[in-house]
Amino acid sequence: MHVDDAVDGFLELVKARGARLTVDFASGTPVSINDIVATMASTLGVEVTVRHEGTVAEYIEFRSADTTMRDRFGVAPKISFADGLKRLSAFLS
Repeated sequence: MHVDDAVDGFLELVKARGARLTVDFASGTPVSINDIVATMASTLGVEVTVRHEGTVAEYIEFRSADTTMRDRFGVAPKISFADGLKRLSAFLS
């Protein structure tokens, strides 16, 4: 989730009235490490090779399907991962 989307979400939470609850601030879209690396490489115009080494005892995947932020507060990420990387690249240039 891009920082601008997170700030928008926090501002909505601060203004909210009613019950206090825990909400998930994830984008709701699972992204693999391979996808992150590929998107970063494409956005930055570089070629990379991902190499996986070793073994893991089990496959673990974390993802969020919590829609509370969208349903209750009307907050959903608007900035894609690729667009967020482009903004970061422009900021650092």
